[in-house]
Amino acid sequence: MKTIPDEKSPKKRKERRIRLPFHVWLTYLLICTLLATGVSSARYVSTSTAGDSTRTAVLAVNASSSGSGNTLTIDKNNQSAGYSFTVANEDNGTVCETTLQYDVIVELSNPLPADVSMELASDDGVTVVPDNMTGNTCTFSDVGIFEAGIEENDSYTLVFQTTGSPSVSCVINADVSVRAEQID
Repeated sequence: MKTIPDEKSPKKRKERRIRLPFHVWLTYLLICTLLATGVSSARYVSTSTAGDSTRTAVLAVNASSSGSGNTLTIDKNNQSAGYSFTVANEDNGTVCETTLQYDVIVELSNPLPADVSMELASDDGVTVVPDNMTGNTCTFSDVGIFEAGIEENDSYTLVFQTTGSPSVSCVINADVSVRAEQID
């Protein structure tokens, strides 16, 4: 005779698993993630005391002219004119501690006449034309580089000359400035 298994016997009993809803699992993962990131980012928090100090690099660039002024005249007797200036990485005895690349910006009082050109000539014999001319502002980009900690002076002449008719006559007022950026 066979015995009929009881409902409570291990063979017939089905184990019911407790299944959590999906949103509960997401909440659980979110809490675990927040705990893990809170612990890991807490290691990167720092404090300072009154004895701490910082040092910043000195940034010095200077443009100066030794000429008689920034007003130039071009006419039939004088078909070219120049404005000389020097760019230095030293200001009041302080040499720049970072490597700098600089642009020369020329601000004119009036737009140049069509028959007058402008070039920037260095003492090294390199001549460049403005790569950006907007209204009365002319920009010569990436003109020079100063190495960090080495005192340097670069001399330039801004040359204006007639390109067409020799009867062109104009007075040019030019203000020169330098825009520098750290490249190291």
